[in-house]
Amino acid sequence: MNNHTTKQRLHYLDAMRSILMILGILLHSANVFSDSDWAIKNINTSEYFTYLIDTIHIFRMPAFFIVSGFFCHMTLKKNGPIKFINIRLPRIIIPFLVTAVTLNTLQNYILINSNLTDIDITDIRYWLNGSWVSHLWFLNTLIYYFIFSALFYYLTPNLLNNIKKITNNIINHTNGYYLFIIPIVSMGLLKISYIFPNVSEQYYDAAIADSIKYSIYFVFGIILGTNKNLLSEFVRPKKAIIILSMLIITIFHYWEFDSALINKLLSSYKTALIIWLSCVLCFYIFNSLFNKKSILFTYLAGASYTIYLFHHIFVILIGILIIQTEINIVFKFILLVASTFIITNLIHYYLISKYSILSRIFNGKSLN
Repeated sequence: MNNHTTKQRLHYLDAMRSILMILGILLHSANVFSDSDWAIKNINTSEYFTYLIDTIHIFRMPAFFIVSGFFCHMTLKKNGPIKFINIRLPRIIIPFLVTAVTLNTLQNYILINSNLTDIDITDIRYWLNGSWVSHLWFLNTLIYYFIFSALFYYLTPNLLNNIKKITNNIINHTNGYYLFIIPIVSMGLLKISYIFPNVSEQYYDAAIADSIKYSIYFVFGIILGTNKNLLSEFVRPKKAIIILSMLIITIFHYWEFDSALINKLLSSYKTALIIWLSCVLCFYIFNSLFNKKSILFTYLAGASYTIYLFHHIFVILIGILIIQTEINIVFKFILLVASTFIITNLIHYYLISKYSILSRIFNGKSLN
């Protein structure tokens, strides 16, 4: 049986999705000790944590949205658009609103009392500009993607067959070198996203710009779901493609033209290609190492949503305590990551997975 048929569970995608979510702990903990402007900051910082943040940012959300698009297609194909909306939207919207209003508001209260922010819940700006959303911004984008996907599947029932025909033609004519074309689309969408500013002091930031920027990855995930040959090629790319990609990235990094516009375009293309190459490598690694049923990843697949929803407030709460100590900065980081991971896992295991009402409001589904 083909390794990539959508009729069987692709365990490596469950593993990848859970790890990408849990990487939020690593990312936000690193912010505390980096040079970035974040909610809390250690007195001493290190550029190595900035490098870690930049590295995670390269692949984390693009790969996450590819996986989300893939599972979106699978659920739509299985349940149809109406049932899909009834199942998926509540699982996003309910935890989004409950977490934003409760945990994120408590998080803001902690920051106010620690004199780390001057905008509290009594300030109208907190509610109007969406400060209460915080780390949940990407759930906005998933809501848009799910709604538009369901509409397209409902209004154009032959869409999947047409997509499959197009992708088959692309595979046959490019022999896998489509990877060098997709970055151009990414560049175009990124340019369009600049029309919509992400930050506003007066109005709710609905993550429109991010939704446009990341849409190519979600759509590509849907396409992967419709075409097992493309998925097979994506998770096991030709060595020539990887080598050529790295060669192009190196050349575009060091080769400069007299034209500033050309240099800017080449730099943008290089960045986009790095992102896509990192996604390919991410799929390759997880497919190679974790494409089998695992007790650990089965648990994390169910717990990762809870872990992500709860981790931010604990990174801040524990971080405030840790940054006041005089221990080594690396030990501080390890302690922050480990303690946050353990606490959020305990919350999921002993509360969210045990009580149906808590599972409903923080995980989007009732216990069976």
